[in-house]
Amino acid sequence: MARNPLFALAVVAMVSSSPVSMSQPQPSPPLISKILRPLLTETDAIARTPKSRALFASTIYDFCAGALSKVPRLSPREDSWLRSELSSPRYASAATSVEYSQQYLVNLLERCAAHGSNIRPGNLQQKEEAIEWLGLASVFLDLDIEHHAEKISNQKRVVIDEFKDARTTAFVMIGQWIISHFAIPILKAN
Repeated sequence: MARNPLFALAVVAMVSSSPVSMSQPQPSPPLISKILRPLLTETDAIARTPKSRALFASTIYDFCAGALSKVPRLSPREDSWLRSELSSPRYASAATSVEYSQQYLVNLLERCAAHGSNIRPGNLQQKEEAIEWLGLASVFLDLDIEHHAEKISNQKRVVIDEFKDARTTAFVMIGQWIISHFAIPILKAN
């Protein structure tokens, strides 16, 4: 598979568009360094074998599990309140609460970690592996992930740095890359 030069150019433009102070070193955004960079530099090698795909899935699992460990869980009282509000006429108000954001992000990251941990060499048939990759892609194509992480960080004063300085564009690129370089080729090979 040939690399997409427009994709690489877009990532470089996205990363370099952030203002950087020369006086303070800026950390590389974890999303970019842990997931996106290997896709740009090693796509063919990653996509070639089930073992290399599993190693990459493990990287995604580590990212999701790390972010998940930082998201505060709802207390039983908060969970009860949220469930009650979501099934009432006050649904819209509950859906904008920080508790909703916490539950949303927990569910999304648990799904991401589950898909990432399911991809193991020899563990799945090709169609099943493709479905797991599509599940991972759906996490990165979720355009609300940054919004919910930011809301939790602001209101709970918790830093979920896995999403700090990441752009929605990066998430979408990762999701599209997973679909075009992993899921579709696996399905075509079948």
